[in-house]
Amino acid sequence: KLHQMSIHNFRGIHDASWNLFPYNLLVGPNNAGKSTVIDAKGFLENDGFKYKVDRDGPFVAPIDTESWAELEFALTEAEDESLKEEYRLPDKRLRLRKYFKSSDTTKDGTIFAYA
Repeated sequence: KLHQMSIHNFRGIHDASWNLFPYNLLVGPNNAGKSTVIDAKGFLENDGFKYKVDRDGPFVAPIDTESWAELEFALTEAEDESLKEEYRLPDKRLRLRKYFKSSDTTKDGTIFAYA
């Protein structure tokens, strides 16, 4: 079950995290970042999305050189036990981070699972 989402240096979002629930609603005025959140999730879920710096890079001076989105999942007992020990987090969580841009270019476009 998807539990949390984080975005870093993607379009107008410098650094944000929020908890997710079975039902979520994004509400805000025009240019508040609603589409940015949906697009970042789409980049994570679909390799058909291509990151383009002129469209998807930070709109203002970035915090650092990395741009990524991350999903954190709450796992069942069976899912948690199926993971390698190095990927296990407290409270049966799994984090997946996709780097859109990094100073380490080997990370660009790569999804990492980590603890």
